[in-house]
Amino acid sequence: MAFNSALLYNYSPSVTLEESDARTLEAAQRAIELDPNNPEAYTAIGRTRANTWNWKEARASFERAFELGPNNVGVLNLYGDFLWQIGEIDRAIALKQRAISLDPLSGVLAGDLAEILNEAGQPEKALAEGERGVRLAPDSLQRANSLIWALVGNNEFDRAWSFIKATEQTMRAQSVLRYFLPRWKAILHYRQGDHEALRKIVDEAVSASQGGSGSGSVLEASYIAFFKFCLDGPEAALPWLERAYREHDQFLDASFVFYLPEQMSQDPAWLAFWNRPGLKELHELRRANRFDSHSLWVPPARTEGSAP
Repeated sequence: MAFNSALLYNYSPSVTLEESDARTLEAAQRAIELDPNNPEAYTAIGRTRANTWNWKEARASFERAFELGPNNVGVLNLYGDFLWQIGEIDRAIALKQRAISLDPLSGVLAGDLAEILNEAGQPEKALAEGERGVRLAPDSLQRANSLIWALVGNNEFDRAWSFIKATEQTMRAQSVLRYFLPRWKAILHYRQGDHEALRKIVDEAVSASQGGSGSGSVLEASYIAFFKFCLDGPEAALPWLERAYREHDQFLDASFVFYLPEQMSQDPAWLAFWNRPGLKELHELRRANRFDSHSLWVPPARTEGSAP
């Protein structure tokens, strides 16, 4: 119960962080009372501590879980996610690969590894794992998501669009598709430099989020902030970052969206935002790991005579 409750916040838009956190801790504490050496209980606590941006507590719980269950696939999976999040990318890859060796038919593990490899600058390996994840779990939007990231990382944009269209047809009954589709399309428009199409999606999402009619487009506040930044600069992004922080938007701490803020802008207000509690500590961990992230953001091309 604790293990699954810890994942509710990440996978169900209708479940609040507070609800997921409370259910996780209640069940985990009971599990530990029954068995103090239960690694999955400590893993669940680690996940919810990471969700609530308590990074030191999260690490301590994951390390205890790994000590108790070094060959537990669930422990390896979520501990790997945490290490990926804080920038310990090589160890995250190693844990995911170890989990796959124990559970080679898991589409979840293959898809996760694809996303980590993509961010680590290994797009060809990422694509192979993304394709394997979809073969293993053909009805999973999460695995479709992993493959699309890998296709984008390989600049296979036409194939990505075709896959999105096919997914839209085959998985139209899944209500959460309305969250995935605008995100996928916005990412592709951004990476292909189609700012007009990107702006249309973002404007529709803004209208929908403010109670306007829109067209049903849904983008999380963090993604709106990211695309606002890319279209109009840091000042336009800040109101959406503020909203994402208030709502504890799960993509605000996603390394594949915002890795290090100073890589994107030196604007004082922009940098000040990222010094908020929880975010400041996360970025300190990432800086310490000195990982060159291949995230969503791509620096604009320099023109001749421009400043470095």
